[in-house]
Amino acid sequence: MRRTVRFAVFFAVILCAMPICAKKKKAKDVEPAPEPKTTAISVPKSAKYVFFVSMNDDVLSRFENGSPDSIRSAVVSIRKSATEYKEDERIMLSVARSIMEIAWDGERITWDAPKVSSANPYTGAIDSVKNGVYDTSTGKKDFLSTVLPSLLVVSGTALHEDYYELAYSDLKKAIELRPKSVLANYLMGRLLEKMGRYSEAISFLKTASADAAQNFQISFALSESYLKSKDYSAARLSSDLLLGRYPQNLDVLKLCAETAFVQQDYAAAEEYVARVLQQEPENMQYILFRVKILLEKKEYIKAASLLDVYSRTDSSSRDYLLLRAKLQHYWNRNNTASLATIEDALERYPADKEILLFASQIASLTGGKVAGKSAGELAEEILADDPKNVSALQISLNDMVKTGRWQEAYTAATQLSQLLPDSDDVKFLYIDICLSLKKNDEAWTMAQSLYLKNPQNENIVQQYIKVLISLGRKSEAKTLIDGLLPTATSKMRSFLYYQNSFIVSGDDDILNALRSSLTANPRNTDALFRLYSFYYERREYRKAQYYLKQVVALNPNDETYLKLNSELDLLIRK
Repeated sequence: MRRTVRFAVFFAVILCAMPICAKKKKAKDVEPAPEPKTTAISVPKSAKYVFFVSMNDDVLSRFENGSPDSIRSAVVSIRKSATEYKEDERIMLSVARSIMEIAWDGERITWDAPKVSSANPYTGAIDSVKNGVYDTSTGKKDFLSTVLPSLLVVSGTALHEDYYELAYSDLKKAIELRPKSVLANYLMGRLLEKMGRYSEAISFLKTASADAAQNFQISFALSESYLKSKDYSAARLSSDLLLGRYPQNLDVLKLCAETAFVQQDYAAAEEYVARVLQQEPENMQYILFRVKILLEKKEYIKAASLLDVYSRTDSSSRDYLLLRAKLQHYWNRNNTASLATIEDALERYPADKEILLFASQIASLTGGKVAGKSAGELAEEILADDPKNVSALQISLNDMVKTGRWQEAYTAATQLSQLLPDSDDVKFLYIDICLSLKKNDEAWTMAQSLYLKNPQNENIVQQYIKVLISLGRKSEAKTLIDGLLPTATSKMRSFLYYQNSFIVSGDDDILNALRSSLTANPRNTDALFRLYSFYYERREYRKAQYYLKQVVALNPNDETYLKLNSELDLLIRK
């Protein structure tokens, strides 16, 4: 027994000594010991934020899609007795109802908003929207807390517009989380429309429409954006489709009226306006809109009658003064009265682009000034704020040509031809400018190209003949004139005889050509002025004044002609 115990103790001592021996061996051995095996444990970088824990992903996804149908479907999935709702379900039902009321006004709501007992970022964001404030305290932990503050875009409650950039950033993040969310894309489209970025707005509204094609708000916003982006064909098509679904909707009728008007379908525009006035007979804005349409249709008596009716209510509104000035100019031919009216409008609304534009048009047509400013000066006021305003650029260009600022005119004509590549009028001015600057090759290339494409167009033929004569190709011009004279209209014959006065030689032949021009058209200002110049050069001042006075009668406000006539008066008195 003792021997057995001694053996056990000895064996234990040997076992205990083994690690010590191993250490000694490791110290002597250069080979590294094998590394112990480890088990990797994955640790998430951050925990996923989930507030609506009682809802499965499908239900939450439908809520976040945000279309009326999707919201209603999600609500049905969690409907239960009022006492059975969990707090997050109460919050979701409350938020869902608010989205319907704010974004999808008029859509059917089939549930009540249960009482929410705890403060949370979701109903808090809704409350801020209702108070007109963009909520920046939601934490933006998930899709809904990111997107809900942007309901302010469509709420009609916003106190300021300084939240646009913040809303854009949040909506962009929300769309990254849910690229096909109808609500997020719709809000982004409406926001971009408010920011004047209509083409971008259309892209997001199309995405929203893909999953909610029959939704009124999205379809209407898309039609509006088409109209504002000047895609008139798409605007007309989409507004007509809306009208088919909502034939009595006032907003749709107004949209159709505006779209038809910009497409110059004045008959359709007037019909839509009449339907608006049937429902809103006291709508003064649309009474004036009808006047605007009647002016375009040249139905001046009706337009005057409606303006008289409107003036009993308000004779100083911006639209009234502008339309009254246009009626006086186009119908009464009373430019004195038209100038007085538009000057009144300018005094009341000095920065209004449309008033400035018509004032500059009147100044350009009459050659006079409005409120002490020339056509070019008025056009420059518009261009300072809107450098690509085509109408203002055209007026400014005409003023440069009239005042002989040829190099400036060349630059402006080049810019305008890029904006209006199909405009013959711009090309005609470009040709005249090139001829004045001795850029004969450019003038010839343009004129020949126009003539070869459309040799039947009278205006193009006239420009072609002018270029031929200016470049000294008089025999070609004479052959063309002789071939056109037998079948030409009175106005065209007057032009042809006038141009012939630059081809013939000798005073008698020149005078005969100019007199023939006036026989065909007694109001040909070019022929009258050339006769004035002819006699002025020969110091026959009374004959010169006879023709200049006719020019003045046709252009009573043109300061250039008035000044020449005054100078001629002095010469005659000497």
